Amino acid sequence: MRKLRTAVFLGTLALLLRAGVNVQAGEPYPLSSRATQQVLALDFAKNGQTVSARVGQQIEISLRTVGPRQYGTPEISSSVVRLLNTAQDWPPNPGGPGFIYVLEAAAEGEAQVIVPVLNAEETPYTTDITFRVTIQVKPADRQPPALQSMMKPDQANTAPWQNA
Repeated sequence: MRKLRTAVFLGTLALLLRAGVNVQAGEPYPLSSRATQQVLALDFAKNGQTVSARVGQQIEISLRTVGPRQYGTPEISSSVVRLLNTAQDWPPNPGGPGFIYVLEAAAEGEAQVIVPVLNAEETPYTTDITFRVTIQVKPADRQPPALQSMMKPDQANTAPWQNA
């Protein structure tokens, strides 16, 4: 259980660093000077809708559940959109887990993304909470921004390797 918590923490930290979020201020900043496209942020309010994105644009889907239910791996209908990363939302909520899915609009076209619910018991009094969205990907406005890592090593060793 401890290894799982550590893995979730590191995954969430990597996601935050990848997304370019200033954790202290809670505000986004661009990954590079050429980055002009904002992240397309989706939540359950967009369930069943059609949204537009541009080639190269990052798409984040944030979903929460209550109780033992969890969201599973997204099912993507075409290679127009691809899954980059999945992380558990942080800090954890005792009412139920939250998940963040990071996707990228890879090519022009349309893709349907379905995020199924796991551990969901069928009861007549609850509604289906499977997340469905159609993403129409349009051409990029400009050259897509280069992917950059926000992490920097805390030490450097430039000496050549010896005594192998």
